[in-house]
Amino acid sequence: MQQSTADFDDLSSESSKGGFNFGPYIRMAKRNILIIAGSTLVCGAAAFVVNSMTDAPQYKAGFRILVEPVTEEARLTDPSVLARDNRGVRDNNLDYATQLEILKSPAFLVSIQEQVQEEFPEFPYILLQLFLQVEREGQTSIIEVSYSGSDPDLVQHVLEVTASRYLQYSLEDRKTRISEGVRFIDDQLPDLREREQSLQDQLQALRQRFFVTAPEDESAQLTEQLRNTTDQLLETTRLLREQREFYVSLQQQLNLSPNQAIAASTLSEEPGYQSLQEQYRQLEAEIALERARFTEASPTVQALRERQQNISDLMEQTAQEVIGPTLSGEIANPEVRAFQNSIRQNLIQQMVETANQIQILEVREAELQRVQQALEERLRDFPAIAREFNELQRELDITTQTLDQLLGQRETLQLEAAQSEVPWELLSEPQIPLDEDGEPVPEESSPVLLAAGIMGGALLGAGLTLWLEQRRDMFYEIADIEDAVPVPVLSTVPACPFAEEVLFYSPESSNLTDADQASIIAFQESFSELFAGLRFQRNEMIQSLAICAAMEQDGTSTIALNLAQTLASSGKQVLIVDTNFRQPNLHDYLEVSNQKGLSDLLKSPSLKPEDVIQAAPTSDFLSVLTAGSPAVDAAKQLSSPRMQGLSDRFAELYDVVIYDAPPLRDYMDTVFLSDHVDGMLMAIAIKHTKQSAVKASLEKLQEYSINLVGVVANHPTKRHRSIDKGTSQSNGSGQPLWMSSGVKITGSNASLFSSDSTAQPHES
Repeated sequence: MQQSTADFDDLSSESSKGGFNFGPYIRMAKRNILIIAGSTLVCGAAAFVVNSMTDAPQYKAGFRILVEPVTEEARLTDPSVLARDNRGVRDNNLDYATQLEILKSPAFLVSIQEQVQEEFPEFPYILLQLFLQVEREGQTSIIEVSYSGSDPDLVQHVLEVTASRYLQYSLEDRKTRISEGVRFIDDQLPDLREREQSLQDQLQALRQRFFVTAPEDESAQLTEQLRNTTDQLLETTRLLREQREFYVSLQQQLNLSPNQAIAASTLSEEPGYQSLQEQYRQLEAEIALERARFTEASPTVQALRERQQNISDLMEQTAQEVIGPTLSGEIANPEVRAFQNSIRQNLIQQMVETANQIQILEVREAELQRVQQALEERLRDFPAIAREFNELQRELDITTQTLDQLLGQRETLQLEAAQSEVPWELLSEPQIPLDEDGEPVPEESSPVLLAAGIMGGALLGAGLTLWLEQRRDMFYEIADIEDAVPVPVLSTVPACPFAEEVLFYSPESSNLTDADQASIIAFQESFSELFAGLRFQRNEMIQSLAICAAMEQDGTSTIALNLAQTLASSGKQVLIVDTNFRQPNLHDYLEVSNQKGLSDLLKSPSLKPEDVIQAAPTSDFLSVLTAGSPAVDAAKQLSSPRMQGLSDRFAELYDVVIYDAPPLRDYMDTVFLSDHVDGMLMAIAIKHTKQSAVKASLEKLQEYSINLVGVVANHPTKRHRSIDKGTSQSNGSGQPLWMSSGVKITGSNASLFSSDSTAQPHES
């Protein structure tokens, strides 16, 4: 039955959207206007008297100083610009705020005071601090200085000393800044030179180790070399593959190895060997003829065989001599010693050339592969080398540039230090205004003291008002509650002298005056307004509601009873429960017995609600459950499962259940009671409830995430006389006589606390 604290946060954020709220302070000022006005008048009158008694003549004078060049020509001829060879004419970028603070600083004022005391020994520092004014003249480059006092000679002397000190400061400040700049540069130069030399040594070592001079150009060159080498390697590989295929083809045609082909070609070109070869062929022919006539054993055939063998041996010897020992082993192949015609000679020549070309291409391929590998390795390592080189080169460039700039600036500052011209220009000499006779003219008196007295009186009155308001710590009107509470004020209960007895009011039997009756009617109408406020403020159905307050005597019982009576008049079965075990009130208001009540139900499980709930004497639709016997452990009882069961039972028996809760600030009872209700309604009494108590109660509600649906502003009054309760409290239709006289709830308001607008009375 609780909700998140988001309600408090949302309402608080809505209340703060309009910015700072001046309403409480305005109302506070209105309530205490006499205090504020009286304090202002008293202090203003005192200031007027003092001003009249001490109105001595005052003398004021001043001078003006130009601190920056005005025209472009003046800027160009500024010594600092000339020393910089006209590089970058200075902009009007003087920090005037800081400059003015320096001119008004104690160090300056003390030095001025010491010079003034040489002629006026009694001159105090406080006068210089109070009456020396130094300010910028609008948005110009002019500083205006003024001083006022009762002694014209002292005023004149103070201004002359101040002008001289300011002009001296401008020159000293420039020279001091130049000297500090030169000293700073001298401190930086050794480190910069050492760093420059170190970077140069590192670059030189890197060039010698990796032969690097310009990384960007060399990277492009390496890439181009690798591309060319790769192209050459591909072309060489292609030619080598072609030559090898051609060589295999020639070898297959000749059936000779390269050496054999060389040997065969050599022998074919040797005349002696060819002559022997011709003789060998002739003997072969003769042997063939003789073999046709004779057998192999024939002397003729044998003779021819011997001659053939001799020629063969001679041919072998000749071949050995012709081809040499290197190719001597190649003549075993008959094709070598066979006659080589011109075609085979040509093929042999091509074969030999192809073999040589293959060897050349193989050597070239190997070299290109070696070069390609070397280039790839260098390119792979080159980015790191180039990065290191570039970093060193960049650091060297920055160091060299910084060194050059510092050296140039040092020369510039030395030229500026030689200048003795005062940077600032005195536009007007300090002079007190004089009359025709040459006498100093005093300044017209100003109402400063009077204005200060009036302002001080107003502030004193405001402070006193704040102190009184904090001491009183109460709500004076509805607007104060609206500013302090983050939930809406649903109704305002007006002051009524018969608030405790209005439930028994009957116009027919009353002997009250018209004014008293109007007061009662207004009191009753406020609960109709509360009913409507609850109806339109909450969208969900509320069946149970607790009326709480921050303090005692805030009117929770009166509000609970009259709200219950208003609901009962609409035909709803309403139960009002008194949960204030410490100071119960409902039984006194309704004049019913308090022998047994809620505390007895909580302590005795055998006791049923129907046994202790009583019918209220004011309406047939209103029932009451009093607090019962005193309970020391009220918080424990209200948080027990028994209480949960009872609250569920009440919800079954009645359309609406209203709980009269104890004070929220002082006890935890209401916190535990909040678990059994749909919402809490807080009563705040005008000019009674403490604001601090309400603040503490709201913090407790937010801490325990208790759903606060609204606030009722109450105007409590002390009863000063009784009213005639009459003999008949009902008109027989379930409504009291005062309700039948015209005050009743109709329309949508009657359906707030239950979805059944035509509910019949429950049996209790």
